[in-house]
Amino acid sequence: MAKKKTSVNKSALIREFIGKGLSPKEVMAAMKKKGHTVSAAYVSTVKSNSKPKSKTATKPKVAKSHTLVASDLMKAKTFVDGVGGIKKAKELVEMLEKLS
Repeated sequence: MAKKKTSVNKSALIREFIGKGLSPKEVMAAMKKKGHTVSAAYVSTVKSNSKPKSKTATKPKVAKSHTLVASDLMKAKTFVDGVGGIKKAKELVEMLEKLS
């Protein structure tokens, strides 16, 4: 038989207790008094997930759509001819990707 779904959102209750400055163990004890069983690890998980994420770790967005035109193709051909062929050009582009 399936479990009955509780009408209380445990994560929301945990966030309320955390907002009051309680530690995970104190939150666990308070939840137990209210009749809800949660582990200290679960409380810690909810606490860390409720923190705002750092924006410094995001990579800068690169324009995804760039239509190639004939002048781009001519520049690429000049580059390939200048470095000594398509094979050498591919190697250089691969090396450049590793640097980015």
